[in-house]
Amino acid sequence: AFGLGENETTIAPVDGIGVSLAALKALKAEVDTLQQASTRKGTMIEDLLTKLDEQSEAVNELKARLSNLEAR
Repeated sequence: AFGLGENETTIAPVDGIGVSLAALKALKAEVDTLQQASTRKGTMIEDLLTKLDEQSEAVNELKARLSNLEAR
C-alpha cells in the first residue's frame, strides 16, 4: 500500500516504524483538532448559559412588575 520493502510481501522494520510514526502524527493532529473544537463548543455553551441567566433575570423582573401592577 505504501510502496515500501524489497518485494510485495515484506517490508523492512524501519519502514514499518515510519508508517507507524506517520499514523501517530495523523492521530495527534486529529486529537488536537477535536480538542480545539471541544474548547470552542465549551465556550459557546458558557456564553449561552450566561445569556440564559440574564434572560431569566429579566423575565423574573417583568413578572415582579406585572404582579405589582395587578396588585394596584
